Amino acid sequence: ATTIMRSATFCVAVDGSHVSYQAMRLAMSLMQRKDTLLVLHAVEEGSLAGKDANAMDADTLHKNAVIEALKYRLLAEQVQAESIELKPDRSVAQFLVSTANTRGKVFVVGASGRGAEQSKSSASHPLGSVAEQCLYHSKCPIILARDTLGKFAFKHPEDIDQSKPRPALNLAVAVDGSNIAKRAFDRAVSFVSPGDSIAAYHVHDGMHLSTNPAFLLKNVKSLYEAECAKASALRHLKGGTFEAMARRGGDTIASIMSAKCADEHVDLLLLGSIVLADPTKGMYLGSVAAGCAKQATTSVCIIKNYA
Repeated sequence: ATTIMRSATFCVAVDGSHVSYQAMRLAMSLMQRKDTLLVLHAVEEGSLAGKDANAMDADTLHKNAVIEALKYRLLAEQVQAESIELKPDRSVAQFLVSTANTRGKVFVVGASGRGAEQSKSSASHPLGSVAEQCLYHSKCPIILARDTLGKFAFKHPEDIDQSKPRPALNLAVAVDGSNIAKRAFDRAVSFVSPGDSIAAYHVHDGMHLSTNPAFLLKNVKSLYEAECAKASALRHLKGGTFEAMARRGGDTIASIMSAKCADEHVDLLLLGSIVLADPTKGMYLGSVAAGCAKQATTSVCIIKNYA
């Protein structure tokens, strides 16, 4: 059965970059009426005294976040903001991960930050250093926000018709028959609103589905066709579909998923991931989740197998 999530706190990291504000708007578009947004801004000690032009105090941060929240039909009461000056022995990533792990249900960060914007190197460095550390060490679901479609760019309040719903979202979930993939699908269902779309994508080894033992054993097709139909009815979605794709040649599952999401203009791809026990080898996530986090041009949400 599809699990309906309870109210959640979305922790969003904001550093003054355009992509961090896009991350905040993406979080707002995924929030429901009972959810809370916690905007986090961490700077080096002394920055709030004028050493950093991008540093914002909590009041300014909260005011800006509320203005954006109202555009997404949220209430000012749903928004909280904290601006923290860090001691030299504590990094921004450490603070963000610690806060998200203890206070958040969903953690949202820009895939790149101010450094990438200033150097215009986001194309050659798909993940910023802070985003990468947050990806590896967060325990709650983490969203790496990218806005290649421009849906979450700044809009003036006068340009928004509050009588209409927020722009519809197109969500996709990578499924493979595992429990963690089902958890990712349930999380996607908790994010969608009426008019949105959800798709379940499965990549198989290229054998015809009727003769693929692994596919038949896990009943992926029947399971997610039913789950998509149930989610569509429950959430009044525009569409809910299942699609299987064959892997051929040197293609990886991550490259197939990333290309499919780009072709379908997906706003957010959700994946489950195991947490590997040997980070000394530079591997913290499953290969598919890690590959999509770095290769995909769309935003990616990783659901880890923590209790």
